[in-house]
Amino acid sequence: MERLVIRKWGNSRGLRLPKNLSNFLHVDVGDEVSVSPREVLGRRQLIVEPANSVEEFTIEELFADYRVDRNEHVTLRDLGQPQGNEEW
Repeated sequence: MERLVIRKWGNSRGLRLPKNLSNFLHVDVGDEVSVSPREVLGRRQLIVEPANSVEEFTIEELFADYRVDRNEHVTLRDLGQPQGNEEW
């Protein structure tokens, strides 16, 4: 377990990730990480993982097994190219 000191960084608070931990996560300067809060048995924790390790699904994968009722299957329409910052 590493003990890190929270430092002031502008109006925010920041942690410096030691090299041994960044090596363990296979992340480097400029890479993105995903930070998720969770509470287990009253203990608050942060889970840090490389952003590319978070499984992402396409809209088709998310709705592949979706059924309106037992006998009707949903068909997705092609709505064309994204017009903004959509990922799908």
